[in-house]
Amino acid sequence: MRRRVRALVDAPDEWGIDADDISLAGDSGGVSLAFGVALHLRDEEKLADRLRCMLLYYGIYGLTDSASRRLLGGPWDGLGDDDLQYYYDAYFGSPEDVSSPWFNVVGADLGHGVPPCYVAAAALDPLRDDSRTLAAQLALAGVTNQYEEFAGVIHGFAHHTRMLSAARRLLAHSAQFFTEQGPDRSRDPEPARP
Repeated sequence: MRRRVRALVDAPDEWGIDADDISLAGDSGGVSLAFGVALHLRDEEKLADRLRCMLLYYGIYGLTDSASRRLLGGPWDGLGDDDLQYYYDAYFGSPEDVSSPWFNVVGADLGHGVPPCYVAAAALDPLRDDSRTLAAQLALAGVTNQYEEFAGVIHGFAHHTRMLSAARRLLAHSAQFFTEQGPDRSRDPEPARP
């Protein structure tokens, strides 16, 4: 991860990006990667000021138990207990990695250097409480965030924009959040000229 992030920052023209205006997004396990990259940029690269925002769709943020985990998820959405264990085994090099602050976001220091976050949850998702918890912790830490929970849908619903109005609303609302953060949100304006 470190080399890939560094490559983006060091050679922005090659990638067609503005290295001073980076936004990260993901859904499900991709959210863990996005948030991990943000924390890496903050803690290791000292580049948190380059992050505009994050768009985080029904992610896993480090909770190991919750009401939504106990009540929701199963073979219909691929998120039963055995499925989640399979994903953990594939994702981590060792069991200790589960406690890494780059994965266990709800256990990380969110009090500084975290960009504004759009946090979306599916109401029928076993990971719903991860998103609720993250949004609450971001608010307590003073991080600008918008939490939105979509009723009547399961994990992965964003992939079904042709069938689900909730998916289309998710994309529209997160795009609006991204736009509202603007590329100049933290830069000092140029002084007025006489």
